[in-house]
This record gives sequence, C-alpha cells and structure tokens, in this order.
Amino acid sequence: MNDIEFAGTLPVREEIREVFNALVSGAYTNFALVSVTFNGWPTEAIVTVNGDEEDTEMAVITPLAVFLSEEMKDSLLSPFGDPLSDREI
Repeated sequence: MNDIEFAGTLPVREEIREVFNALVSGAYTNFALVSVTFNGWPTEAIVTVNGDEEDTEMAVITPLAVFLSEEMKDSLLSPFGDPLSDREI
C-alpha cells in the first residue's frame, strides 16, 4: 500500500504515518479509528483494542496516535506550564 498523504498544516511524524498505514492495511485486526475528545475538542485517535487477560468481559484500549488541530496544539502545556513547541508534540 502506498504511503498516505496527510492534509493540514501541522507536520506529521513518521511514526504517525506508520501507525495510520498499519490501520488502513488491514493487517492488524485489533487497530481501530475512534472519535474522541481532547480538552473538549472533537478529534480522532488510532488505538489498539486487546482483551484483558484477567477479565474476558473487559477490553484494553491503548491510544497510538491522537490527531491535534492548531487549537488543540495551542492548549497543550509542558509539565512546567509552558506552551509546547512543534518538536515536543
């Protein structure tokens, strides 16, 4: 499958491209694209969904990538309360 081109103004890290390509390839049946909210903003996340070894009625959902808009990016702060740079996201 060809690499997916991402639209938008934010840079897309290679790791995110790899996760997205794995999602759309169909090779991994436990990957999912889900709608979520981040700081009150609607967005999407790529997650893995795995069974819980101790509780078969429970699923463990692990986010692999969350897509951020400019507004979301601007609301992110470091542990010290400073805005994050593009390099840190």
